[in-house]
Amino acid sequence: MKPPIIINESGDITFFSSVEEAEEYLEAIDVTNGVYQGYDAEGHPLKLQALNDRVTIEKEPGVQNRVFELEKLIRTALANVGRSCDHVLLGDIESLVKEAELFAELPPCSCKEMLFSIFKESFADMMNWIKKAKH
Repeated sequence: MKPPIIINESGDITFFSSVEEAEEYLEAIDVTNGVYQGYDAEGHPLKLQALNDRVTIEKEPGVQNRVFELEKLIRTALANVGRSCDHVLLGDIESLVKEAELFAELPPCSCKEMLFSIFKESFADMMNWIKKAKH
């Protein structure tokens, strides 16, 4: 498997620098409930399993590469947070993954969490500006 490991949770993607990092982060109950889909950086689907409270990830045997599925997922996730990737050629999954990684934070931070963090900081800045303007 080629890192990063990319985990999809209902269109919200998270990048992990290794299989071990993803296994440590993901919750077994969510894996059991089929909440996540996993891919490696080349679009190979990953098999996520929960054994007791331990998550294991391996390459899905006998399943074809789903590079176009992964590409669509990443492009949609980036567009949902206002990040354009139109400059990345269709089918250039390596460049697209690199572009998305630049936008993601490590340790793992989902796009929703990142957007909330940006909003929270902007809101705090705006409130401080309003307070100063009143005085």
